[in-house]
Amino acid sequence: MVPKKKRVVWVWLCCCCSNGRGMSLLIDKLLPCNCCCITYHRQSCRHPTTAPVAWDLDQCKTKLAPAITQILDDDSESEAALGKNPQDPVDKKHLKPRGKYRAICKLFVTFEGALFPTEATGWCLIENGIVATAGHCVYHKVHGRAIAIEAHISYHGADSELRKTHEVRMAADVAVHRGWHGNFSRENDIALIRLSNPFDDVLPLKWKPCPIQGERMQIVIAGYPGDIPAGRPGQYMYESKGMIDWDLQQDPTLIYRLDTSPGNSGSPVFHVGEDQELVVIGVHVCTEAIERPVNELRSDRAGPFIQVNKAIAIGHKGNNFDNLRQYLMSPNKDFGTRGSNSFKV
Repeated sequence: MVPKKKRVVWVWLCCCCSNGRGMSLLIDKLLPCNCCCITYHRQSCRHPTTAPVAWDLDQCKTKLAPAITQILDDDSESEAALGKNPQDPVDKKHLKPRGKYRAICKLFVTFEGALFPTEATGWCLIENGIVATAGHCVYHKVHGRAIAIEAHISYHGADSELRKTHEVRMAADVAVHRGWHGNFSRENDIALIRLSNPFDDVLPLKWKPCPIQGERMQIVIAGYPGDIPAGRPGQYMYESKGMIDWDLQQDPTLIYRLDTSPGNSGSPVFHVGEDQELVVIGVHVCTEAIERPVNELRSDRAGPFIQVNKAIAIGHKGNNFDNLRQYLMSPNKDFGTRGSNSFKV
């Protein structure tokens, strides 16, 4: 009796959105899924694993620090204050030129489907005119695309325009990771914003790909929470510090119990080196319930799940800022993947 031949099926991940979309009997190179294939063949980017979606923004000046804003995140994904590592106000000296948080931006984002601007956080990387943030800060499940973005550095209260160290710029265009734009893939929730004019007096933050593993590592999250302090919410920068472990082979995101609030989305997650040098390794994106660690399964603790905050780990799962920047800055952008807004603020 002749034995049956075994059928070998190769399961592959889409090279554009990083999601499993199909199977191939033979594959010798990265291929796009059915959702991305039309765009992929027109894509001029040399690094299709992060093939972004980009669009132009309205650059007309909006009102500085609008009196009415709305919470960006829905209740299920909003950032969380967990009570273990509280947020502390940042001294305004750190926002001045050469200050450690000078390059962190307060963002006011107007969406095509929202009544009021929303608040978020970003930070300058690589150069003064490029700002990194979370993907959902520019492309939202409910509100759609951003149509205008106002970025501030040295923002410290609604009267910030009176301070000499304060600068504000309108954004010219934006690029979001295709995994987030196409499928709202949380592990690809990143975006870059290009300003109409670079900031004058700011040094971009140092950043690097997140190490695969970390044990008892000190991290810091700094940004603009939108619900504190009482009476003047969203007007000041706060930071939260703590020690965490991670293993990106087990979970591709950074998990921590440092306090955040709505408005912190897009905040840089710093690793604090032995010499106290701050280097960004992640982008804060959301809160999520996960299974309680085995060492915390005690009778005096309620429930099998705990609430944690999460960040995108830079340099993993196609989250490559260099590739995003190359696409955003290219004079030969593929307008097949680049939309143009006709909306006005």
